[in-house]
Amino acid sequence: MALYPEYYTQHKVHGRKHTDHCINQIRQLIMCHGDITPIPTKYYAGYGGNYINSDQVHVCRDFESLLRWTTSRHNGREAVDPRYRNGTAKVLDFDEP
Repeated sequence: MALYPEYYTQHKVHGRKHTDHCINQIRQLIMCHGDITPIPTKYYAGYGGNYINSDQVHVCRDFESLLRWTTSRHNGREAVDPRYRNGTAKVLDFDEP
């Protein structure tokens, strides 16, 4: 999946798995970071109508905590080592169907 597929040809490592991975990453980003803080409109005389009032308080994530959690699961290679509650881990094989 590329904007210019004639220039960015598909490599065997890429293709369907890569596209699925990219779409899944976007899905996770939207689901995990979606912000439901209401952004009401407000009347502005100079504008002659309503416009968004973006002075709303948002809650940020604790990125240090997220970094510690992610680092604790890194297996020293390219993949992240998922740790299960029973202490076992699965080695990820990107060539698996």
